[in-house]
Formats: sequence, C-alpha cells, structure tokens
Amino acid sequence: MKSTAESAVYINNDNADGNGTELITYLNRDKSNSASATAAIIDADGTIETADVKKIKGRGNSTWGKAKKPYNVTFKDNVTIGSMDKCKKFSMLANYQDDSLSRNRFLYDLSDAVDMPYASDSRYVDFYSDGYYWGSYQMCQKIDTGKTNLLSDIDDKGYLNDDGSINKNFEFVCEVDASATDDDYHFTSSSGNKITLKTPELAPGDKGYNEVKNYVKNKFDSFYNAIKSSTKNLADYADVDSVTKIYLINELGKNWDSGVSSLYFTYKQDENGNWKFYGSPVWDYDNSLGNAKGVEWDLGNIGVNDYEQYSGWWCKYKDKGKNSNSTNNVMNLISRNKNVIKAAPQVWFEDFVPALKTFMSSGVSEGEIYSSDVYYNYLKGSAEMNYKSGWLLNTGSWIADHSKLNVATFDYSTGKYTVSNTATKYSNNFDGKYNYCADWLTSRAAWLSNEMYADYEPSNPRIENDLNNDGILDVRDATALQLYIAESATLDIEGVKMADINKDGIIDVRDVTALQQIIAQ
Repeated sequence: MKSTAESAVYINNDNADGNGTELITYLNRDKSNSASATAAIIDADGTIETADVKKIKGRGNSTWGKAKKPYNVTFKDNVTIGSMDKCKKFSMLANYQDDSLSRNRFLYDLSDAVDMPYASDSRYVDFYSDGYYWGSYQMCQKIDTGKTNLLSDIDDKGYLNDDGSINKNFEFVCEVDASATDDDYHFTSSSGNKITLKTPELAPGDKGYNEVKNYVKNKFDSFYNAIKSSTKNLADYADVDSVTKIYLINELGKNWDSGVSSLYFTYKQDENGNWKFYGSPVWDYDNSLGNAKGVEWDLGNIGVNDYEQYSGWWCKYKDKGKNSNSTNNVMNLISRNKNVIKAAPQVWFEDFVPALKTFMSSGVSEGEIYSSDVYYNYLKGSAEMNYKSGWLLNTGSWIADHSKLNVATFDYSTGKYTVSNTATKYSNNFDGKYNYCADWLTSRAAWLSNEMYADYEPSNPRIENDLNNDGILDVRDATALQLYIAESATLDIEGVKMADINKDGIIDVRDVTALQQIIAQ
C-alpha cells in the first residue's frame, strides 16, 4: 500500500527499557514511561531528514485510555515535517475517536486562517516504530514556549527578575481543565474552575512556586469577573478579538468540551503595553463538528435536544441550561458577554467566512487553510492504511450517527439560507466519514451565517446605497440593483442588506425607482 500523507515519521528504539522491549510496547505500558530514540522523517517528495529524539512519552487524558495512543515528542534539534516551520516539540494526535481523522486539523487551520495567535500547525503523517506501522497520526506543534516552539514570544522565565526575585508582572499560559489532578501545577479559581499553569511550570520547592500560582489566580479571577459582569468593559482585561474568535471556534464545532477542558488563555502585553488575556491557542476538537452524541442525562439537564445537529446554539447552554443563569462555565459566559456579542457578527463575516469559503472551494493547497478536497487527497491513502491495519471506524456508543445529513447552504450574495429536502447518505467507510464531517462543518457555518446576518455591520461602512461598493453613489448602483432583481448578477452581503431602498420589506423594481430618485436628488 502507498500513502498520500504529507510525511512519514519513523521513531526507533528496540531496547527502550534496557531489557529488549521495543519502544511503543514500552511507552504504552504506562503514560509516565519515556525514552530517547532515533528518528527519520520522509516527506512526500522523498526528502529524508534523520534526527535524534530527546524524549517521547504518552500524552492525553481520556485519549490515553484508547487503543490507539497519542504521544509527545521532543527532538534534540529543530526538525521540519511536511514543510512546517522548524520546531523541537510536537504532539502526535491519534484522532482515534474521530473517524474522519480531520476535526482537529480543520479547526486548528481555521484558527490560523482567522489570525488567532499561536495556531498549532500540523500535518497528516504515517507513523512507524521499530518495523511496525502504528497508523495515521496528526503531527502538531506542541503547546509550549520558546523561540522555536508554538508560543515563540512567551518567556517561560519571565516571572524572574535578574536578581532572582519574582517579577511584578509576567507572561503565562493557563488552561481551564476540569480534569486537573494533584500531579498538575494548578489551582482552583474563586469561581470554582480548575486552572492548570502550562508556563511557567514549576514544581513544589521551586523558587516562586506559590507566588506565581497566586499571581495567576488573581489575574484569572479579575478576567473571569470581567467576562461575567454586565458593567465592566472586557477590553480592559482581554483582547476581545481573540476571545471572540475562540468562542466562535467552539460554537462552530459545537465542542462538547467547551469551557470544560483544553480551553487555553495566554496572558501578555498588547501592542500598547497593556497586560491582557488572549483566547489562544485552540486545542482538542475531536469531540466536535457532529462527532459526539454527548451525555444524554447532561443534555437533558441543560435542555438541549439538538446537540448532534448542525443547527442550534450551544456554548450559551453548556453547563447552564436554558432556564438558569447559574454557571461558572467560562465559554458559556464568554458567549453571553456584551462585548463578545457585539463583536461576533463582524468577526464571523469578515474573518471566518472568507476562510470557510476557501475550505468550500476546490484545489487550494497554499495558505493557512486548504480546500476540503486537498485535505482529503492528502489523507485518503493514509486513512486506508490506518483502517485496514485494524483501527476502528466506529469506536463506541459515544460517536454520533454519521450516515445521513440534510446539507445546508447560505448564499452570501442574497442572504438566503437553504436546507436540502433530500438527505445526503454517507457510506460506512473513511470516504463517508470524511465527507460527513466536511458537510456538517459547512452546514453549521451556513446556519451561523443565517443567525448573525441581520446583526452584521461592516467595520468599514460604505456610502449609503452604494450597492456595487465602488465608493460612488451613481446610476451604476441602480443598474446593479436591476441586474440583481433580474437574477443576472449578484450583490455582496452589505449590498443586499441595502437593496430594500424604500424599506417595504421587498426588493423589487420600486426600489430601483427609489434609488434613481435619490441619485437624481
């Protein structure tokens, strides 16, 4: 068999424990086991790069308990995989519970395309160790700091002054993580959320251990209170743009873990020197984009009965319920914050929609996000090998039904939302699972566009009644409207919203007459 993956990664150590045990068998015995190794990386064009692995070990929480294990890999020196920027630290995602093998890739790349800080770049790879094939993996930049890592501008030693004292202000990365254990460097915030410190990461006895933890707790509590407040300005505590984007990523995916785990925030100075929280990096979306059923009793408690469907709001109900205002779920509160509500339609139409149009196009293989067919072509051979080697398409009752979908579309030139009367049926193989995921994503985007369309106000408003958006109000705008009414041409989103000139709720020839009268003064 021949793969179409972007790279193959070989990591070898046939004596990982000193007793003749090959690497993966040894690592899989216990997540705490680690080993060094040698490696070779072969890109699709045949280029071979050899490297030394400083450390490889298991990773993940619930995913570690699955048959196909995920790993973290630290190379001794920087390496490049499938044209990614050189890096030392990678996470190898097994995507065992995602039979499209792509949900994390789609949303990571989308976060990059909408200019979120610290979007993890990744590639589809085939993974081999000591002569064995272990499946199709997603090789991602690990969430870590350092000049050649994902958070390249964050100094993990910034909490220390030159004389060794604790700095008055410093950068940090933290995660909302309900599953944090005593082994993690974490605290419980005043709101009851468990917060794990990812950087700086200190151990008991390290200088500043308690001071750093208390500093982060105080900053996070202030951020949380600003999110929840009806009077405070979130912009005084956070970068509203990135916080809005991380909300929209979670809303688009209907992420089951929204506000519960893998929700990262970075605290640093903005361009004006003000210390703020940034919503980023994004992480862990295998239970999103229509993949998971959810927990029946949990959904019943919060009053959501359409979780598997691409329609319906999600984040503002997660852990709250439709009839209660009592919640400490951070993403729930972000989704209902007045600053985020105001920013969301603009961010959606000006940042997300252009990126999603690229995904829905064909043959785009450059830039931050590719078109769906390009991802498929990179993955199809790798996925075939993955599933023929014994990994499962359907990994349990947790996975939703992926057999059919009434696909939705949104016409951005008319503002019309359409749901197909006929359900598309998907085969029980990788092709079917991949296409279901891609169609669910684009249908969800269509539903969200329809919901936010009326509230969208462009950041650079144009001249009133300038339907063709050329910066001039003249007879060409009336002609553009005539062509639109005759279905001989289209208008952009804002043009359609302006087209009802006489405000009677109907776009017809009377609007052309009204516009001609306005032009003639």
